[in-house]
Amino acid sequence: MDNSQNNGFVSRLQIFVGELKRRKVFQVTSIYLVAAWGLSAGAADIFDIFEFPSWASRYFVIVVFSLTPLVVVIAWVFELNKSGLQRDVRPNNPVDQTTILANRKDLPAISATWRGKKHNFVSEFIVGRDDGCAMQIIDPLVSRQHAKLQYVAGRWKIEDLGSANGIVVNGTKVQSAWLEHDSSVRFYPQGPELLLTIGSPSTAETKLAQEQATLGTQT
Repeated sequence: MDNSQNNGFVSRLQIFVGELKRRKVFQVTSIYLVAAWGLSAGAADIFDIFEFPSWASRYFVIVVFSLTPLVVVIAWVFELNKSGLQRDVRPNNPVDQTTILANRKDLPAISATWRGKKHNFVSEFIVGRDDGCAMQIIDPLVSRQHAKLQYVAGRWKIEDLGSANGIVVNGTKVQSAWLEHDSSVRFYPQGPELLLTIGSPSTAETKLAQEQATLGTQT
């Protein structure tokens, strides 16, 4: 096996482990095993109180621990978030989001650049892996709905939406933060930067005019 194959295997393994962490498979399985151990420890006393046969507690322990693979599968397939239990699926066709501009000329535009691709917004938007997000990022370590950016009291603000890995703004992990003119956001340690640049209302109007002119030329 040459170096390229080794690197490819390591990369796939890192992505797989990252996906396990993001889906909280390790966390859910650990909690289940601790609970199963507690139930098993008390099973003998409880079964004696109800005068169950002596073999009942032994089979109870076997059944409880044999369900561990099912718990792992459920943790992998489903995601528990603020909206409840949802099936966690990866989009089949990753899309390249185009520039999105709302018709709000009174708000300062914010430019979000991810891996060299820039997206411009002048109203609140959500960043995440879900294909319903205004800025969709196809990355296994980015949560379905990772963060929300909104304009509040004259300033842009970023807020974590209960993501698995949190958000780091300008080197500091935060739940929410006010954004400066230029800010750097990471959605997991050593991950790519989301670069945010706040413009002005006039900038937003100019960009909107440029987008409309481009569409008119193409048609």
